[in-house]
Amino acid sequence: MVTARQKAAGYVDIDFQRVDAPVRMGDTIQDAIGFQLAHGPAGEVFREAGELGEQKRDAIEADLKNLLAPYVTDDGVVMDSSSWVITARNPN
Repeated sequence: MVTARQKAAGYVDIDFQRVDAPVRMGDTIQDAIGFQLAHGPAGEVFREAGELGEQKRDAIEADLKNLLAPYVTDDGVVMDSSSWVITARNPN
C-alpha cells in the first residue's frame, strides 16, 4: 500500500529498511503507561473507546502495569521496537 502511494505520487527507487531498536518508554511504569495511552496501540483503542475507556481506566492501567513490569530496567522502562525507514526519490 505504501509503495503504491509513493508510485502514485511519482516517486521512484522506493526502498524500505527495517530498524529494530530498544525504545525507552519512560523513567517509571507510570510514565510508560502514560506513553502507551497517548501513543501506543493501546492508546488508540483507549481513545476510541471514549467514555467507556475512561470508565475502565483503572483496570486498563492495572493491566498495563503488569504487562510493562518485565521491561523495567536501571535505565527506565525499555521495550523492543520495530519501525520502517522509507526512502524514495523524486525524479524531477
